Amino acid sequence: MTKQWKQAWQAALLALVFFFSPAQHSTASAESLDYSSSVQNGKLVVSASLKNPGDGRSIGVIAVGYDANGKAIASKSAKTFIPRNEVGNYQLSLPNAGKIVNVKVTLTTP
Repeated sequence: MTKQWKQAWQAALLALVFFFSPAQHSTASAESLDYSSSVQNGKLVVSASLKNPGDGRSIGVIAVGYDANGKAIASKSAKTFIPRNEVGNYQLSLPNAGKIVNVKVTLTTP
């Protein structure tokens, strides 16, 4: 087989495995993730809440702080168990609050 055929077969097999793999849990939607931030004692404190519409499970979030050039300069993650249809709350503290101009919070994959 040529190199291109091998790569095509590997990609096709990977897609089939992914497609037929049973989902263990439903995933939380991005719309259910809310967060805000404030500066406290020189740190950027990010408060996030997430409603779990699926089965009870541990769900993680990661907060990334960016400088004026769009470079990631700080990150912090946390994970908590959230029962079905309940809200989990997170509080993440990022250093260098004076240099952070933007923060993004996203769900981590299980």
